[in-house]
Amino acid sequence: MDFCNRWIYSEKKEEALLSIPDFIFYWAIVQFVITLYIAFFVPEKRSYTVDEDDDGEDEDEIEVQPSQVLPILCDILKNKNL
Repeated sequence: MDFCNRWIYSEKKEEALLSIPDFIFYWAIVQFVITLYIAFFVPEKRSYTVDEDDDGEDEDEIEVQPSQVLPILCDILKNKNL
């Protein structure tokens, strides 16, 4: 409160500029709005394509299951180039 009373408020006050519940509520709203934006306006790539032939004729789609995500992430993080 000393910082707020000295630098922000013109008169001394006993209440904070932003309380902890107000701070948490603000960031919850921000996170909710960003989540809605991503859910409705950002397209999602449903599958990855791998070109096995050099001629570009035969492309296979690989579906990544949710159970495969964690092992793939671990392999990426174990890469020394990161």
